[in-house]
Amino acid sequence: MEIQYPLWLNQELWQEYKIMRKKIKKPMTDYAEKIALDKLDKLRSEGNDTDDVLKESIFNCYQGLFPVKNKEPEKAMPISGAGFKPVTPEQSAGIKRTLKQYES
Repeated sequence: MEIQYPLWLNQELWQEYKIMRKKIKKPMTDYAEKIALDKLDKLRSEGNDTDDVLKESIFNCYQGLFPVKNKEPEKAMPISGAGFKPVTPEQSAGIKRTLKQYES
């Protein structure tokens, strides 16, 4: 079976994905490669960046191809109103003295 690679496919990343699959002892047959390419095309049509999908699978040694989870940066909890009391100058000086002890 001759595999037709789509023009949108990053050949270098695809080869790296195949190498990773071999290293985890899960090499793809030609038919499995065709199925994986179909899956990657489906992910692409759903708006996923195929390079990101491949990089994520390579980096995490995933056997399959999955949408990349876009994690939003966690929002920092505001200090005011969160149950924290302001530090007094005396407390601040004590904290600084304690930190100096651990620095030396």
